Amino acid sequence: MPEFSKKQWIIDYLAALSKMAVGDALSVFLHPQIEQVEFPNALTKQKNTRDLAAMLQGAEAGRKVLQGQSFEIVNYMEDDQNGALAEVIWIGNLAVPIGSLQPGDEMKAHFACVFEFKDQKIFRQRNYDCFEPF
Repeated sequence: MPEFSKKQWIIDYLAALSKMAVGDALSVFLHPQIEQVEFPNALTKQKNTRDLAAMLQGAEAGRKVLQGQSFEIVNYMEDDQNGALAEVIWIGNLAVPIGSLQPGDEMKAHFACVFEFKDQKIFRQRNYDCFEPF
């Protein structure tokens, strides 16, 4: 059996998000007790903490706001234990107006995503999202 690769898991997870995955197609990457924290940014004014159910609901809601999205890892680091860090460029194609952007426009952000793994699944995810002006 091949050795578990945190980097490949994150690549596959972001690919699933790029395909607007929901339900089982997304939860396969996530530990049942996951905690995802999104720190304040231009879209989210307060720190948000989500469990698995809230993350899956957010993925469903994202399908109403976005026509599509993509993630490009521009830097990656991991430790010898259970952690990894990915710097990611995110581009979302909007389905609804946000700020000065209209449906069909692209919204762009630079993410720093800190991942912790347990049982070969994402157990903790912390997002530091920096959006370009919109």
